[in-house]
Amino acid sequence: MTVQLTKGPYEVTADETDAYNISNITDSQTGLPITYLLTVTKDNATLSGVRLDAWFANAEGLYSGVDSLGTGDQDFLRGWQTTNDSGIATFYGIFPGIYSGRTAHVHIRIRRYDDSGSVIYNNTTQLFFPESIIDEVMKLDAYKTAAASNWDTENDADNMYNTENLMTLTGDTTNGYTATYTIELPLNESSASTSDSDMSSGPTFASGSSSRIALIVFVVAVVVGLGAFAVIRKRKAAQLQKLFEQESTQQSFLMTAIPGKTDKSQ
Repeated sequence: MTVQLTKGPYEVTADETDAYNISNITDSQTGLPITYLLTVTKDNATLSGVRLDAWFANAEGLYSGVDSLGTGDQDFLRGWQTTNDSGIATFYGIFPGIYSGRTAHVHIRIRRYDDSGSVIYNNTTQLFFPESIIDEVMKLDAYKTAAASNWDTENDADNMYNTENLMTLTGDTTNGYTATYTIELPLNESSASTSDSDMSSGPTFASGSSSRIALIVFVVAVVVGLGAFAVIRKRKAAQLQKLFEQESTQQSFLMTAIPGKTDKSQ
């Protein structure tokens, strides 16, 4: 079962636009060509009309559209497609490069819609490559310079890696590969490496009984808070009244206890 994994820091909001609705996302990037054939299923049935967003690093280990990486004005290796009648979305790209702390991987966002066009499922995952093929690809001219500096993490050492998300590759390092994978919905959210399952960018209540419980807890907290505030105010008022009475008593005592002390107003 496909495991849900975090979207990572390099998803670009511009991916929402139709300008990224492209199948060939290579954009003149140098690297080993790969055709990605991604099938989406639910309950063993293929799903058409599911939108898949894909983005990954180039041979140098850089993502496009990221100012801090010097690629803010570029959009290579990003795009989205919807699954066809057979439940398949196709992307033409390259084998992704590697950067420090991560193995080779591809980011995927999955959006499913109802008949009215509203999003009814939105989640992210990451897909991986067999280690033996990574080893061979990193020896190629387009990859070896960056790999010599950045390649410090194999699959098993990557804290996002999961064997359930391993793609099947056919081909070779001369002509390229075809990578196939079946995304099973809903994604398995039992992984510890998850953080992006919300269907909207704003805050929302969870559905069902959890939301009712959360609302009840919130209301009780407010009521208790207001009650506590009222009690504090009452106690404070009582303290002030007591202090006033004490001061009045002391003043009366002084006026009667000190000889010759009289009220001049009389």
